[in-house]
Amino acid sequence: FNGTNRNNYKRCLVVFFNYGMRRGYCKANPAAAVEAVKIKRGLPAILHTDEVRRLLQTAKKEKHSERIVPYLVLGLFAGLRPDEIVRLDWRNVNFKSEEIYIAHDATKTADDRYVKMSENLVQWLLPYRRDAGLVAFSRALMDKVRSSAGVTWAIDVMRHTYASHHCPIHGTDE
Repeated sequence: FNGTNRNNYKRCLVVFFNYGMRRGYCKANPAAAVEAVKIKRGLPAILHTDEVRRLLQTAKKEKHSERIVPYLVLGLFAGLRPDEIVRLDWRNVNFKSEEIYIAHDATKTADDRYVKMSENLVQWLLPYRRDAGLVAFSRALMDKVRSSAGVTWAIDVMRHTYASHHCPIHGTDE
């Protein structure tokens, strides 16, 4: 187990034994004595503009580009989480107001939110626009595109890339 997993398991056990103590099932919480693992975090992985360009151009050339381009641009240009993208219905992408509605049942935090669409996101999405239905995604196609583009992938790289490129220009309020 990595450090984060160990700390999460410890937290769950502490809560479990605290519950047992409140109910009188045990007198002490043995998990409370376990030390948390110190986690060294490096800088988040991001894609540089040339990598983003290469990735999107490769995806655009694919036979079934509609199954990968919207997924990539929603992650890279709107900062949506992968799970939010695959749960996103095209009915919630409003090109008139240039907003994306993320329903509470699709978010990590269980809160509804609206995401403002940048001009480049609108331009990339327009050719793939649909009236309704989930945004398509193919894991096999994603792996092929990443490999063909020669892009190294990391956890949350699309969201980190969005934040790293968007926030210095527009701030964190958008």
